[in-house]
Amino acid sequence: MDKITQPAQIVGILKKIHKRRAMLSISVPGTEKHYSSAILEIKSAGTFGHLIIDELTPKEGHALLLHAKKLKVRLQLDGVKISFSTTLESSGKDSGIAFYTLALPQEIDYLQQRAHHRVRPSLTKPLATLLIHEDETVFHGEVYDISAGGLSIKLKSNALATPLKPTDILICSFTLPHGEEITCKLEVRSIHATNQQNFIRIGVRFTNLASTVQKIIQRYIASIEREHLKKMPHDT
Repeated sequence: MDKITQPAQIVGILKKIHKRRAMLSISVPGTEKHYSSAILEIKSAGTFGHLIIDELTPKEGHALLLHAKKLKVRLQLDGVKISFSTTLESSGKDSGIAFYTLALPQEIDYLQQRAHHRVRPSLTKPLATLLIHEDETVFHGEVYDISAGGLSIKLKSNALATPLKPTDILICSFTLPHGEEITCKLEVRSIHATNQQNFIRIGVRFTNLASTVQKIIQRYIASIEREHLKKMPHDT
């Protein structure tokens, strides 16, 4: 789990939640029930600021929050579990619907579900792949995204001497940016057209992946996630 404490990164994550209209699960001290809400607005200036969220559902949470003045927020976005605690600054109503002004959280817990969440390799450091079909035909592609469970590989459809189908087995090799050479066996799970003419994407899962190789891939995914966090939009 990463603990995000930089104000700019915290605001960046909150803005992403707001933009995606992600539903928040709210817990209030004094009750085990969970309430739903959503971010309406984020206002920040450096380390200061606040966020505004919508009225809690069910409405019984309204009085509880006004009394406790504290809450914890949990949600899952793109395979990442996000949680933070904050305090109530004030409340108001708009057209009869309550809203709450909250202090910006001091930290956010950011738990990456790496076994399922895919990340895109850096555009400046693409991962070229060499693929060998069961019938020994060889073709080339590029990793579109990667997870600890598998890959999505982009390749030219006219590069395939043998049409691919689900359950086909491929031998794949590619080199990570720091020089780690990965050779693995893949099972084709899906085949999709792309917006680019003559290109397709295949979804594949690792089969019998050695634990040492899996750890190398997980470290690579974690490094990409850290880069993404650094590039979260700064407040303006």
